[in-house]
Amino acid sequence: MDGGEPVPSVAVLSHDEQLDRLRRYVPEAVDVALVAGDPCFDRLLASRPLRETYRGTFGVRPESLRLTSTEDPESLTLTVELVEELGADALIHGSIDVDGAPQRFVVRADGRTPPALGERVHVTFRDSDEIHVFHPETGNRIAAV
Repeated sequence: MDGGEPVPSVAVLSHDEQLDRLRRYVPEAVDVALVAGDPCFDRLLASRPLRETYRGTFGVRPESLRLTSTEDPESLTLTVELVEELGADALIHGSIDVDGAPQRFVVRADGRTPPALGERVHVTFRDSDEIHVFHPETGNRIAAV
């Protein structure tokens, strides 16, 4: 304590740029500063060269998706390419733009009112527990998202 104020024995920082800021704005604290790192950020940086290795195949069953009547922040826009009318159900095949590339999806919907070919419809997930990621080479399930 110094005049009733605590005096730190060490100021732990997570990044070098924080030390630069400390040097600029509170130079008297530099002597007790320690750049300990940020384990999460450091792990992300270290894994960048392996980015393609981590990419997986996203998977969701047709019944885990649902058509919505309006666009909302959680919805994806699907362009209808094929409608399989199966009586009470219809399987809606189409593509959704993901990071600039069209990705194929199939949505199970009410067979009484299927969308038209070429129509753009909004799709959401019924339950996020039904979203899966598969290893791109082995096809083994990695995780539920």
